[in-house]
Amino acid sequence: MTTTKNEYVLDSFAGSGTTGAVAHKLGRKWIMIELGEHAETHCFKRLKGVIDAIDQSGISKEVGWQGGGGFKYFELGDSLFVQDEDLRLTVINPKMYNGSLIRAVLKVEGFRLKNPDNGLHGISGTTAAHVTEQYLTQEYVDTLLNEIGDKAKFIVIYAKTISSKLKVPEYIEIRRIPDVLLKKFNV
Repeated sequence: MTTTKNEYVLDSFAGSGTTGAVAHKLGRKWIMIELGEHAETHCFKRLKGVIDAIDQSGISKEVGWQGGGGFKYFELGDSLFVQDEDLRLTVINPKMYNGSLIRAVLKVEGFRLKNPDNGLHGISGTTAAHVTEQYLTQEYVDTLLNEIGDKAKFIVIYAKTISSKLKVPEYIEIRRIPDVLLKKFNV
């Protein structure tokens, strides 16, 4: 298989960075993937040397490599989905939230965005809103209410999926996030 200038080369097991180094020197765009420390100790170091013209190995002489160019280095974050052992379900990682979805729910439902420092995402008069993509359980509701305390007279909690066994005080209303928004935000 061959490529021409400005085409992409993908190396999903970058190893020492040789494929990326050669691709860069030949004017190809490249994507390298490597796990663990190897990404920094080998790949990053190698490509920095290519760009700075310190790495003159391989085809450097044949192509008259003088250095140049650049690259972006990314680290993957936590997984978006995690296994909830108690529920035996795959759920959205509690560390993540979809800010765009929260804003959309608040706008559609008539709430003004609020700084979510205490678990409340929006406000409309004396009613507060909280939006979650998590499976809404009794434990989730209880934890949220403890966090919120007496900061709102009435609270609407929006969720993707809701336990049928919830027991909530009269000042709490549970609503499902509208399907049109779930589809739009791929939830």
